[in-house]
Amino acid sequence: MEICFFSLFHRQMIKQERELLRLFHELSETKNGLHNQIIANQKLVESIVISLNNALEAKDPYTLGHSQRVSRLAAATAKRMGLSSRECEQIRLAGLFHDIGKIGIRDSILLKNGPLSQEEFEEIKMHPIYSVKILEPVDPFEKVLKSVLHHHENWDGTGYPAGLKGEDIPLGASIIHVVDSFDAMTSSRCYRSPLSQTAAIKELQEKSGQLYHPDVVKYFIKLYQACQK
Repeated sequence: MEICFFSLFHRQMIKQERELLRLFHELSETKNGLHNQIIANQKLVESIVISLNNALEAKDPYTLGHSQRVSRLAAATAKRMGLSSRECEQIRLAGLFHDIGKIGIRDSILLKNGPLSQEEFEEIKMHPIYSVKILEPVDPFEKVLKSVLHHHENWDGTGYPAGLKGEDIPLGASIIHVVDSFDAMTSSRCYRSPLSQTAAIKELQEKSGQLYHPDVVKYFIKLYQACQK
């Protein structure tokens, strides 16, 4: 009788374990399905914002490919600095979308063939805020907003839009600032010729600790040197 009882108990335990395993498997499949759906939705929204970027760059051929280059170099710099894969991905996205707010800037200012007036420059300085307004309704991009908003902050506090200084500037924003500046300096503009990469690197070194995060400049230069080998 005792053996029969334990045998029945054992069978019930096996049945319960199998049921728990089945439920766990279903839960895992549901979780994976939701995760895949979230990724698919993020990719869809990313594609839409990239289309906006393309529309922006179509207006100004001098900036063609700028956001893509900044995105790749910013992610590579972040990786060289030892940031996690998730942080690198967030910085990649921030680099891709950092200038999307320029779509809200008047063409007469954005495409001006010459120096900007102070009033015009004040309008240009609004583009990080416009970028955030475009991105903030989209949940998957919540983690990139600070890097986008503050990518024109200077290490000495003279940047915009908030005048943040030193370590108060989000690291992702500091990385994009360095890469963005390098790409801008080495690209043609309607009002000036590009600097050589060597001259742009020298400019970053000279302004390290003034305009740029010193560690970011150091690691970006290491990345640049590795790419030259």
